[in-house]
Amino acid sequence: MSQFTEISPITALPICNNFTANQPVPPPFSFNPSLFYFYQNHFHWKPWYFLLLDDNKVAGLLPLVNTGKAWVSLPHFSYGGVFMKNNVQFDLEKLIKNLIVSVEEEKINPGFFQVDIKSRISHNGFDKKVYVRSLLSFKNELEYNKASSAIQLPATKNELFQQLSSNLRRKIHKAESSNFSVKQGMQELLDDFYAVYAKNMHRLGSPAYGKHFFSDLMNTYEFGETLFFVIYKEKKPVAASMLMSYNGFWENTWFSTKKETQKEYVSDFLHWQMIQYAIQRKAKIYSFGRSDADGNVFQYKNHWPVKNLPIYEYRLNHSADIKDHKWMAKLWRKIPYPVAYYLGPGLVRHIY
Repeated sequence: MSQFTEISPITALPICNNFTANQPVPPPFSFNPSLFYFYQNHFHWKPWYFLLLDDNKVAGLLPLVNTGKAWVSLPHFSYGGVFMKNNVQFDLEKLIKNLIVSVEEEKINPGFFQVDIKSRISHNGFDKKVYVRSLLSFKNELEYNKASSAIQLPATKNELFQQLSSNLRRKIHKAESSNFSVKQGMQELLDDFYAVYAKNMHRLGSPAYGKHFFSDLMNTYEFGETLFFVIYKEKKPVAASMLMSYNGFWENTWFSTKKETQKEYVSDFLHWQMIQYAIQRKAKIYSFGRSDADGNVFQYKNHWPVKNLPIYEYRLNHSADIKDHKWMAKLWRKIPYPVAYYLGPGLVRHIY
C-alpha cells in the first residue's frame, strides 16, 4: 500500500500557500508551488511536490524534480530541500531516499502528495543520483562555499535608508543624479533585460538561459510577482534584473550590469529601485541571492545591512556540475559571443 495520498492541485496549492504564509520566517520564493508547472512546461521534467505531515498536520514542504539525469531540489534555483516548521525533527537523507524509492517502485506519476514524515521503507542499494541545495543544514552535507545575503526590511524606505552607511547613501544619491532612467515591467522588457544579461553572463564565463526560460517562468508563476527592472543611459539598457516574490520573500534572481557603467554606481541604483518597490509591496525580506562566500560579489553585498545565511549542499551518486570548475569559465569567455549565445541555453539546462 502506498505511503502517499495524492491531492489535486486545486486542493494542494492553497494548502502549500497557507502553510508557508503562516510560518515565522518567509519561505524562499523557490517554494512557490506554481513552479511545479514551470518545470513541467518549460523543461518537460517530472516534479513531485510533497506536503509532509507530522501527527496528521502539515509540517513541511519538499519539492523533488526528476530531470531525467538526476533527482534535484531544486533545479536552477538556490534554495531547495525542505521548508519545515522549526520544531520538527527528521532525517532529510532518509526521507528523500524513501520518497524516490516509493515513486519509482510504485510508478507514481508527478503531482502533489501528502506523506507522513515518519514513513519508513527499505532502500538497500540506493543508486539514484540526488542533488539538493538548501538553507537548512542536514546530515551528510558537503562543504559548499556559498551564502545567501538578505535584508530584513523595515516598514518604510526612509527607515532602511537611515540604516545604510553614509558611503552607500552617497553612492545612491550620486547615481540618482546621473543620467539614468528606470523601467519596470514584464514581457515587454524581456529583450532589453536579455541584452544586458546574456552579455554579462558571457563576460563572467557562464552559459546564459534562453529568452524562453524567462518568458515561460513569467507565464507560469503565480501567487507572487515576477518583473524586470531595466536601467537605461541615453536610451540604452546598461543594467537589468529580474525580481521575484512569494509570501513576503523577494529576491533579485538574475542581476547584470554593463562593465563600463559600474563606476557610476549603477548596481547600487538598481538594487535601491528594487528594494523600494519591495517595501511598497509590504515585503519582509529582500534577498541579494547566492554568491561565493569569499568572493567580490559577496563583499559588495555586505556593504548593505545584510544577514548572510550559509547554503548547504548534498550530493548522492552525483558529481559536481561543470560550472564548479574554474577552467570552464575561462574557456567559455574565449568562445565568440554569437556562438555562446547559441549554445548556452542547451548547455545550461543540466547545470543546476
